Amino acid sequence: MTSKENNIKMIDENYNEINDILNTDTDAFNPKIILSEEKKTSIKKNKTKKEIDEEIDKLKELKDKIKKAEQVYNNDILKIYKVKKSEPRVVESGFQKKYKLPDNLCKLIDKPINTELSVPELSKYIYNELKMRNLMYKENKRIFRVDDELSKVLNISKSVNNYNTIDEKGFNYHNIQSILLKIIKK
Repeated sequence: MTSKENNIKMIDENYNEINDILNTDTDAFNPKIILSEEKKTSIKKNKTKKEIDEEIDKLKELKDKIKKAEQVYNNDILKIYKVKKSEPRVVESGFQKKYKLPDNLCKLIDKPINTELSVPELSKYIYNELKMRNLMYKENKRIFRVDDELSKVLNISKSVNNYNTIDEKGFNYHNIQSILLKIIKK
């Protein structure tokens, strides 16, 4: 017999015994009926088996959690060894790269000669200069005009003043950095 069959058999016996007691006369009913030693041990065994099963389940859960923690730990260790510890990048490139400005451009933005600036920084100074000189269209402040001094320094013809739309031929917010880059790289 399997343990399930044994448990069912014991439950049936206990059920029958309780029914017998309940069906007796009330005068003959003794509330202090002493169960046989076999039944006491079987009840204890059932309780302890349930407790043991619960403990086994808890241990299995803990074992799974430990395995997951080990996997996470091992993955973290692998990541540490895989990451190459490189030195921080010192050479600036792209927009952050600083260029030595020509003397006439330094004078235009009131900076000392041999000043080094990145293109976005220079764009900011030129934009402020355009504002101060009132060389922006009133309807669209992204379109710029040039005066004699700006025309010479930026190498732009005064014909850009004829354009009042944003296009490649004009002098505007979209092409200011490319124009400045051409002057700096000369």
